[in-house]
Amino acid sequence: MAAYLADVDAGEPLLAELVGPGQERVWKVFRYPFLWQGTDLPSRLALRQALVDRHYRIAEITIDFADWAYNAPYVRCLGQGDTSSVGALESMLLDSAIAELRWADDTLRRLAGRPGRTFCSSTPERSTPTSWTGCSPPTRGRGPVDSPGGGARGRRLPA
Repeated sequence: MAAYLADVDAGEPLLAELVGPGQERVWKVFRYPFLWQGTDLPSRLALRQALVDRHYRIAEITIDFADWAYNAPYVRCLGQGDTSSVGALESMLLDSAIAELRWADDTLRRLAGRPGRTFCSSTPERSTPTSWTGCSPPTRGRGPVDSPGGGARGRRLPA
């Protein structure tokens, strides 16, 4: 856990520089990479306490569009110089994210009578380098690409 927390601490100067002085409340939001919170209850509690001690708020994940599924084909296509497939994967990833966000927003509106707040949860480890610009996928003027919650489900990824 010491190495994990050292990585968290090492990123703070860059985040503070990028966001600006006095803006810690903006960037001290932590999303567990790969949703890993520890190996057992004591380690989860210790990690959570260490983050609280560092004044982080925990960003719970409420929407998952299986962005991890794009990693292997993206790296493979990128390594092969297959720009057509890389572009298709990026497009599919964005379509999937937009579809999931629309489905989640519609579901919350129906159940709670209000829209939800969206927090970008993608990290370089979980998505393609160009998949998120400013942490908000562009609206493409299209509806969900598959059934609600469907995103890229049922679509063939490039080989």
